[in-house]
Amino acid sequence: MKTIKTAKCGVAQITPTALYPNKVFVAKFIETGGVRIVSKPYTYEGAELKDYKKPSVAGIGYIGKKSDVEEKIKALWRNMLYRCYGPTTVPCYEDVTVCERWHDLSKFLEDIKHLPNYYHWKTKKGWELDKDARAIKGQPKVYSPETCCFIPSEVNSSLGGMSPKRKRNAL
Repeated sequence: MKTIKTAKCGVAQITPTALYPNKVFVAKFIETGGVRIVSKPYTYEGAELKDYKKPSVAGIGYIGKKSDVEEKIKALWRNMLYRCYGPTTVPCYEDVTVCERWHDLSKFLEDIKHLPNYYHWKTKKGWELDKDARAIKGQPKVYSPETCCFIPSEVNSSLGGMSPKRKRNAL
């Protein structure tokens, strides 16, 4: 085992695998605990080795597992995080958070497909992710699998100032 400093993701411990000790290695990032399987070119000091658990969006969101994610989904996730944690948060989002599970893009990707009206958002224009319609009155405002659904844009904007209960009744 050896320790290297990567180009952008901090320090990683590099350990050869038992099956292919000269070709395949396990990289474990010290800061995040993230683990990747890598080939020899990524085992040297200054390597461009990416830690998928290192926050890269709004200081809190990270990729999780490497995967091919549609840009539409990635943009939805990124915009949600920036609204809540970005350098210039929108005033009406000051007390809004994103559940810890959804800080990980790969977990968000797993959950989003099960949200009400996902198919409409995926296949039609004019649908938005909403955190209020399924929220419980008195609970903190949070983007999560339990509180989110997709609703038409015009409905979302017309219900913007309503309480979660009134919003649910209007839908």
